[in-house]
Amino acid sequence: MRRSGRVSEAETTFEMSMGVFYNLEEEPLIYRLSILRNLAKCAFELDRWSEAFSIINRALKFAPSSENFNILRVQAAALALEFNHRAENLKVVSHGGSDLEKIAHELSSHQDEIKVSSAGWDLDHWMKRLRLAYEPNKENIRELAKLSPSPEDAAAMVSGLRRNGQIETALLVGKKYTNSPTVLYEIALCAEGQQLELALDMLSKLLDIDPHQPLALRLMSVLLERKLAFNEALSHMESALELWPNETAWHVDAAALWKRLGNIERPVEHLQIACTYNPNDVEIRRLLGGAFLSAGNMNEALPHLVAVVEKNTEDYDSWIALSQLYQSTGDLDLAIQAAGRASEVNPTGVLARLQAARISWAKGEIKKAFDHANRALNLDPQDPAAYVFLARLSKEQGDNAKALELLEKAAAVNPASLNTVIEHANLVKEINGVVAARDLIASFSAKFPENPDLLILLADAEDQCGDNRNAESAAKKALEINPEERFISQGENNTVWVG
Repeated sequence: MRRSGRVSEAETTFEMSMGVFYNLEEEPLIYRLSILRNLAKCAFELDRWSEAFSIINRALKFAPSSENFNILRVQAAALALEFNHRAENLKVVSHGGSDLEKIAHELSSHQDEIKVSSAGWDLDHWMKRLRLAYEPNKENIRELAKLSPSPEDAAAMVSGLRRNGQIETALLVGKKYTNSPTVLYEIALCAEGQQLELALDMLSKLLDIDPHQPLALRLMSVLLERKLAFNEALSHMESALELWPNETAWHVDAAALWKRLGNIERPVEHLQIACTYNPNDVEIRRLLGGAFLSAGNMNEALPHLVAVVEKNTEDYDSWIALSQLYQSTGDLDLAIQAAGRASEVNPTGVLARLQAARISWAKGEIKKAFDHANRALNLDPQDPAAYVFLARLSKEQGDNAKALELLEKAAAVNPASLNTVIEHANLVKEINGVVAARDLIASFSAKFPENPDLLILLADAEDQCGDNRNAESAAKKALEINPEERFISQGENNTVWVG
């Protein structure tokens, strides 16, 4: 099941099997040990190392002198440590194992006390792997190299050399075993710092051999994101999550990638899954509340954000989000209270000042709105949202020239958020007309290609410019992203885009 790519299904079956067979007590000893050995092998195959140690320790409780389980314990420690080194920077939680350094030290220090007879070579082999995984010094690398190494042994040596700082030697060793997925992965880890393209090439070859490797898919996503290839990074991230949907940090990162591309629906989906696996994680609930708010689902956002500020009254971002939520529902008194609380938490926070400015504007207090927005700009002259909001106020006061001047400044400072970009595009369209705004809207849409609002603006601009093909393409993509958002727009040629 695992090798055919049905990894998630295999894990579910494993967890069900653990529930049924792990606690057997009354059955004959040989039957219990056989069941536990099979469970341990399943845990090995699925990289569920915490469960693997639990199973092996339970078997050794029944049969302390069992050769098979004593060797399995050493093997599990070696493989789990190697796995943890491969997954070190990938935010893996549900797989791998804990307290491995302590286990490795105990086992490698007491090899002579492990009772084996005819299986002595297996024990020696796995003990060398364990010692190398635990301490990648030259002696331990040399000891494993004395064996006739299998590809998996070669991968362990490449890992040891990499962690010992011998990158060039590691690459030389690895190049002899480029048909091994594990070796290819280790080469990618060696290369990612200085030779990004080589790392990506190794991972591509690995996934050609075995496309069902969660760590390889996740690392590929990380490296592609480093190259700013966000769509490709997201594709590999989604593939990794199909195999390991229980890695909550991966869902959080996937939500961030979707948000980076301008999609407001998919972050909610990923964060809901993350929250299901880890319902008490305050940070996940804060992100989920913010995602619901961005998607316009106020009723779903409220309980998450309230729960966060109840647990942490100093959470600045959640107070800002609550203020935005209350403002969007028309409760301006609660909105200004939440914005004020945010300012108390962070007196130099720009977002709190801007939020106060927006609420003042909503209450018709224009002078106060200008004051708050200018204070925000004084706090951070590089904040594009402050310039865009001041541009909106200036435009509403009839000063289009000042508004355009402020928008030019907004474009020249730090990268803007999605909401700021949409407001910027709308302002230019309102002041100069949609045709004049086409290039700007197109550049914003390219930056946030998954945002339907920008695509609708782009479709309108393309149609007004007489480019019906591009108009239809943008409109259809908007509908693919958000099928529930039906809209009809007719341009000069009476062309209906979507209905």
